[in-house]
Amino acid sequence: MPGKFDPLKPVVRRLARRLNSEDAGIALAQFQLLKLLAQGAANPPPPSAPPAVDRVGIWEKKPGPSGTEFIRSVKASADWCFWADIERIPAKSARKRIVWLGESVARGYFFDPEATPAQFLESVLQQNAHDAEVIDLAKNGLQPGELSQLLSTVAELQPDALVVFAGNNWCSGSSLSFPELMQLCECLPERPEEFIAQFSRHLQNLAERLVGQITATAEKLGIPAIIVVPEFNLADWRDDWPPAIFSGNIDTRWRTLKARAETQLAAGQLAAAQASLNALAKLDHNLAPTTAQMRGALHLARQQTEPARAAFEQGRDVALLGASNRILSPRCPRIIQDTIRRRAAASARVQIVDVPALFAAQAGVPGNRFFMDYCHLTAEGISVVVHAVAQQLSVLRPETAAASLQRVPLPIAARTEAIAHFLAAIYNSFWGQPQSLLQHHCTRAISLYPAIVESMFDFVEFRSAPRADWVYAACQRLCSVAQAKPYLDRFIQKKVPLRLVLAIRQTLPRAAQRKRFDTLLLKRAAPAASTAVNLLDDPFHFTVHHFPLLFRSNPLNLAHYVAKDPTSEFTLPLSRATPMRIALCCRLPLGHTANKEVTLKLNGRRLRSFTLNGRWQKLSIPVAARLLKKGLNTFSIHWPAAGPRVNQALLTREINRLERDRFIDLFPSHGEISQFLISAADFSAQSAKV
Repeated sequence: MPGKFDPLKPVVRRLARRLNSEDAGIALAQFQLLKLLAQGAANPPPPSAPPAVDRVGIWEKKPGPSGTEFIRSVKASADWCFWADIERIPAKSARKRIVWLGESVARGYFFDPEATPAQFLESVLQQNAHDAEVIDLAKNGLQPGELSQLLSTVAELQPDALVVFAGNNWCSGSSLSFPELMQLCECLPERPEEFIAQFSRHLQNLAERLVGQITATAEKLGIPAIIVVPEFNLADWRDDWPPAIFSGNIDTRWRTLKARAETQLAAGQLAAAQASLNALAKLDHNLAPTTAQMRGALHLARQQTEPARAAFEQGRDVALLGASNRILSPRCPRIIQDTIRRRAAASARVQIVDVPALFAAQAGVPGNRFFMDYCHLTAEGISVVVHAVAQQLSVLRPETAAASLQRVPLPIAARTEAIAHFLAAIYNSFWGQPQSLLQHHCTRAISLYPAIVESMFDFVEFRSAPRADWVYAACQRLCSVAQAKPYLDRFIQKKVPLRLVLAIRQTLPRAAQRKRFDTLLLKRAAPAASTAVNLLDDPFHFTVHHFPLLFRSNPLNLAHYVAKDPTSEFTLPLSRATPMRIALCCRLPLGHTANKEVTLKLNGRRLRSFTLNGRWQKLSIPVAARLLKKGLNTFSIHWPAAGPRVNQALLTREINRLERDRFIDLFPSHGEISQFLISAADFSAQSAKV
């Protein structure tokens, strides 16, 4: 364990370098930070009295006929969608009051507001002779600071018990202070292992503080507290990222070995797969989560449960490197799980519901049986966790033995569960999950509620069409479902990943439905003689590296497309084959001076090969009608290897972005495109000019 963290050291080191650069603004900010840190160390602020509480979450404190009530604040209406759809929290009555706090897993993501864990917990308690109410304070996206704030105000609700289901959002970079960010900056160029170690120490300190606050709150109020330790979808979630730029010139070899190992695993060639995975680990120094996750799959194929779990957990935790890129899915790493367990054990008032242990007892290495995506629970997963919490809450009624708890069926309608699985398919596709997982959710949705097929058609129709969503009746139909609207509203960009389109089509049970789906895709007709289609606007093109774009229009401030994979694929639906022409402007990433070969393919056949370097090049490429087909046509650009270790100027730029707590890009770039137009062959050269 490293020594005590001195927040001055990383600031001083970076400031010294800044003073020799032109970045005076950051240098001034660091001077100011040094002053504040030094003053804080020498003169810590005196303890102040806690401010008066006038609200809890989005509910404002108001006097009521039976005592203090909390009414949902109109001023906070923009945040209503993140919380329980409850207008009023009544005054405390004679009933036992359990306050339920947590993140999106506790909110019941995908099922909310039709069915939530808090509602189900109240039902289980009441059907087991507990006269209890559950106040639902779970919030989608709850950050550590917000949890701390809720804990400081929860006494106003006069709870008889607390349940806290949180930890998945604690590893987001938003909880880092400026000095901690700069200490991480010191590690990135050459010491990624130290990056993980420092970040893990930050997570441990954060978990210590939050569990300590939960414990202090329970002891102050004289009530029991239950902390639910989150689990991760170990068996089926994939963080399929290439090695980051500080891994050197290994990208092409790594991808080749990865593809070989995947093929060997699929074919059951386990000894050969193990050899390939060993070679992969030597290349990426066990810093690519994919390698560890594939090793877990190898152990599962050999029915080695414990080694499989260890490998999957390693993949989950080494992925913390992705936190700097904002492409890390929420998760509760081992350092947080163990800190919760250790700190809770030190207090008689705090108990835990250990979800990793619960799921391991029933399924070994947990996967899609309990999880909708990386951490959000299926109906069965919710049921297992809620019953375990209810059993712990037997302390509220000592005369009722915990062992006598009767299990209660989860009251979720088939339509609600089907919609949840379809939403999960959409969400998983944006996280770059394999098509097999998307088909699993689509198949499950259709089996539960066959009419969900119409919602699938609606989604593909308005998300792949060029105009704003709201002008389409399909959007209005789907968004009229209260369960679906909050999830669809989050996505700014109009995207339908191609693997989701293919998964939906594959799971449609009837030939007539598949034919209708094909007709829907062809609504984006072939370009007329006076128009051109920009393939960079292809709604079906999407990779996990584009995930931040779903929520912000352009977080990296890019003026062009950047290829993060060695092959970039774009689709063009055509109602008929006709001669066309491509106007392409592209280059290799900055720093590439030598010419390298790039190949453009159409539907798997070579269309043109050409050489590129780091300067923009314009190309005009004819496309014969015989090479095209009715339906989806795929244009693929095959880029050269990512090249040697990135130059220091680019690395410094990304570290500076991290220092400002902005989106950064630590993964290799293969190529860049400023324009990719395709038009009918007689489209004028002047109009198609790049």
